[in-house]
Amino acid sequence: EETIYDMDKYQIDLINPDFAKLAKSYGIDSMNVESREDLDLAIDKAFNSNHAFLADVCVCEENIPLPK
Repeated sequence: EETIYDMDKYQIDLINPDFAKLAKSYGIDSMNVESREDLDLAIDKAFNSNHAFLADVCVCEENIPLPK
């Protein structure tokens, strides 16, 4: 609604924790993904691991999916 109807924001922005660090604190292999190259590396690590793996993928806030 904000984008389609040019409305002001009416919510607050909450900041998420660093999920990769949180996973590592539990002994789970993880990495932050901020680029296409990082994503390729994370996918390789996940498929080649015999244990849990977490990829914390950064998505640009400006790319909000809109209905067609």
